[in-house]
Amino acid sequence: LCREGILDTAKDLLFKMDENGCSPNDVVFNIIVQGFLQRNECDEEIIVLEEMVRRGFSPDASTFSMLVDLLLAKGQDPAFLEMIQKLKQKDKMRILSSEC
Repeated sequence: LCREGILDTAKDLLFKMDENGCSPNDVVFNIIVQGFLQRNECDEEIIVLEEMVRRGFSPDASTFSMLVDLLLAKGQDPAFLEMIQKLKQKDKMRILSSEC
């Protein structure tokens, strides 16, 4: 579904998987987050990313790289910055800070 660009359907199925006794894993979440990032749909990406973190998963290196690219492209997007803060607080990923 993600390859076909039908991300809304993929997201709906993601949230229905539990109803059918099939819990999504980190790979499923990362694929859907990356799809929304590629389409520059920040709001949808944040919804899926928040659910991913709520379930105890972390973005993989590729997804995190795309998140950083989005941050650089969008500037100080409050929703995106809030999501990064949540990830830091939950210690779900290491975020390295450096001064340029």
